[in-house]
Amino acid sequence: MKKWKRWVSRIKHCGGLPLAVKVLGGLLAAQYTLREWKRIYENIRSHIVGGTSFNDRNIISVYHVLYLSFEELPVYLKHCFLYLAHFPEDYSIDVGELSYYWAAEGISRPRYYDGATIREVADAYMEELVRRNMVIAERNFRTSIFETCHLHDMMREVCVLKAEEENFVQIVDASTITSTANSQSISRRLVLHSPDVSINLKRYIKNPKLRSFFLIEQFKRCHWLASGLGFGRLMRILDLSYVEFMGSKLSSNIGELIHLRYLSLYQAHVTHLPSSMKNLKSLLYLNLDVSEIMRPPTSVMMTSPPIHMSDFLKELRELRYLTLPCKIQDGTKLELGNLINLERLGNFSTQHSSVTDLQNMTRLRGLSIIFNSQECTLETLASSLSQLRHLENFNFR
Repeated sequence: MKKWKRWVSRIKHCGGLPLAVKVLGGLLAAQYTLREWKRIYENIRSHIVGGTSFNDRNIISVYHVLYLSFEELPVYLKHCFLYLAHFPEDYSIDVGELSYYWAAEGISRPRYYDGATIREVADAYMEELVRRNMVIAERNFRTSIFETCHLHDMMREVCVLKAEEENFVQIVDASTITSTANSQSISRRLVLHSPDVSINLKRYIKNPKLRSFFLIEQFKRCHWLASGLGFGRLMRILDLSYVEFMGSKLSSNIGELIHLRYLSLYQAHVTHLPSSMKNLKSLLYLNLDVSEIMRPPTSVMMTSPPIHMSDFLKELRELRYLTLPCKIQDGTKLELGNLINLERLGNFSTQHSSVTDLQNMTRLRGLSIIFNSQECTLETLASSLSQLRHLENFNFR
């Protein structure tokens, strides 16, 4: 009964706003003793005086509740939550992609020891954030796995403000282009989501502290005019989705970024991948799906020519996620049998790789295959697939 009375007193601090009630409920649900409830109550009361009408004071009260919900998070969940500040307002965040961002940052590393996959660890963290009503997530109706997530507008404001306070990420968009025209990046993380504008990227990537750089999907007019990349050697995350490279070639100095753990060239305009990529031995995530390119402003879909690449993937033994190009230059053979840690493999082609390589990938949860009957029989393929006892998703074309 005492706990119930104390709960009723907390509702008054929410100004009637459902979000604050839900968040406060999620916060208290994680506390199991009366002493912990009292501590949270005093934290709220020290900042605000509750009311039952919706006014400016109650709005402030709501934000204090939301801020408190963040402060009560464990450290690893604080980092997971702050990472959501990277994404634009009302953006639908792919939880699968997010899980590899987290892993590349080392956020989820302590949980690897129980044998869970990167995605399974991320789903556990997302489950906790959803239970605390800090994140809104959508599940696959068949598998119940989280597919996308987003933040309530007020919760996103808290997320962005806390990220700014802690210098967690620098966001460059249309509203900040002018104000940061002559500035360099000051954060370890830099994200661009500013469509339909030309940005001089060079000034932003001069920061020697920079560890993470990526472009949000909405940013589709980024032309990489320099012959080299220009990033420091300590980069860990590099998402160059939709980038158009000079001469359609990825610079060979990509191989100097030996600490990279995440590299995406999704839908990038590139036709040549340098052999120096063999040096990226720390990669967990590699997306080479550069098969088709949207050309703004007409948004005409254009098919890219086959990708020229050497047999460097066999050196990247830490990979957990790999998506290959849909089209690879004829005659190219890729040895993938060493990639025994893979959890997701996309666009595996029987024309360019041996299906027997799959037998060693016993951790695979997701696999898509481009089948060529001239290079492989269905019987041989079935024999290799029979070894993949943890496979959950399979696509065949």
